[in-house]
Amino acid sequence: MLEMLTLMVEEYKSSADKSKTENLVGVINTAYERSLKRHHGFMSKQLFKLVIHAAPYRRNILKAVALGKDGLDDVCIEHIANHLDNFRINVGVLVDYYLAKKLETPAS
Repeated sequence: MLEMLTLMVEEYKSSADKSKTENLVGVINTAYERSLKRHHGFMSKQLFKLVIHAAPYRRNILKAVALGKDGLDDVCIEHIANHLDNFRINVGVLVDYYLAKKLETPAS
């Protein structure tokens, strides 16, 4: 799940046109495909396809991150991006640990 969150932020940050990412379904789906999907069976994959449509819009998430204040989208995104490098390192260490203990399936 942490790996999926990292991929979601990376996917969003790499999007050239942020207005096209107001609906985060595409961003979430791309992150899911690259992280959790390989662990899920048929029913879980179908359920994810349904549940993903309940994802909040970008503006709602960023407003929550900004503690209810409007107009701070860019500031919030920049703060998230600034912490992403450390977060990615921590997630990488956890994934490596899980791989070493055979608790994780390597990405193909």
